[in-house]
Amino acid sequence: MITFTITANSSISPEQICEGIFDVDQWVSFVGYGPLPGIRKVTKESPLTTPVGTIFYVENTDGSKHKETVQSFNPGKQIIMRMDDFSQPLCSLVTHFVERWDFADTHPDCRITRIFELYPKNIFASVPVWLISRLLKKAVENHTKQLANPK
Repeated sequence: MITFTITANSSISPEQICEGIFDVDQWVSFVGYGPLPGIRKVTKESPLTTPVGTIFYVENTDGSKHKETVQSFNPGKQIIMRMDDFSQPLCSLVTHFVERWDFADTHPDCRITRIFELYPKNIFASVPVWLISRLLKKAVENHTKQLANPK
């Protein structure tokens, strides 16, 4: 497993950020970094009774696709999502990613912590997945700053 963590102070509330996560129109604000693609389009499939189990089908700017599923949701406190069903070439390198959003109210701001876990398929995939994690970390850092302090 390869991990990284991003933290930022936010001028908007954890509840607003959580609402944004469930608004598919806002996902295109993830623009990627370098050769790592951004998000072009997202569709959502929601269970009737709870946000847990919501599935986001993601199409990236390079045509690649993957699925993100809400595994755990504590409004304004934490969201855990699993990313899988990656298209080529990523599906040959990883089994899945886990993204965890933690929110702490630090008056007057809120502290956002995003933790990523990337699971290479085998030891040989670890090096390219580590390289991907460096690009993803920079993209997530830029995206988190943008979400946390919109202009």
